Amino acid sequence: MQDLYSDRVMEIGRENNGFYLLKENITVAATGLFMNKGAESELWHLRTYAFQLMSEVGLAGAKSISIPIELNQKLTTVEYDKHAGVNRDEELEDIGSYQRLIGKLLYLTITIPDLSFTVQVLSQFMQHPKQSHWNAVLQVVRYVKAAPGLGILLGTGPIDTLSTYYDSNRASCPNTRRSITGYVIKLEDSLLSWKSKKQQTVSQSSTKAEYRSLAAAATEITWFLGLLKKLQVDI
Repeated sequence: MQDLYSDRVMEIGRENNGFYLLKENITVAATGLFMNKGAESELWHLRTYAFQLMSEVGLAGAKSISIPIELNQKLTTVEYDKHAGVNRDEELEDIGSYQRLIGKLLYLTITIPDLSFTVQVLSQFMQHPKQSHWNAVLQVVRYVKAAPGLGILLGTGPIDTLSTYYDSNRASCPNTRRSITGYVIKLEDSLLSWKSKKQQTVSQSSTKAEYRSLAAAATEITWFLGLLKKLQVDI
């Protein structure tokens, strides 16, 4: 099977009880994506890209922090503030800078999955960002500074297990009271897929929120089972 995109080609095949990946013409300058190969694994990371991002926003010399977002921090929309009768902070004049920074952080989630929840939250304010949103997105950059070389570790050993972990955070969005779905899917110790997304409807109980997360994870793992079957990989 071949996946063709831009000027980079990846061919996926089967060898014994595992995969082999044939990578050709990977343009590092265009993607910022690097691979460090070990004896039994490969680490894919965006370390250089992360350093460039810090320099662009003027945080190359800033102190790093250990969490991407404050615990239980409630970020609200301009519309919410108007309905609630509060004036917490001002709207940003330079909306484009906020949107571009969110886009670059979204790209970083390719190799730093633990940014997914925070970036998902901050991407909801793309149209009318406020100063509090800008401060929060800069905090994410400072979090990346703590370990810019974090990446996805892909094992090269035998494949026997496809596993998934899921959870939900009921009514965690202060603007809509909708819950958040989160899941990860692993092939042995290799992370294949992950998501943090606001659910489409309001859940009336924690149980319903959990079931919606379970359904999302089950849909994704069913797709991967079909893919592995086509590749003749027995799980």
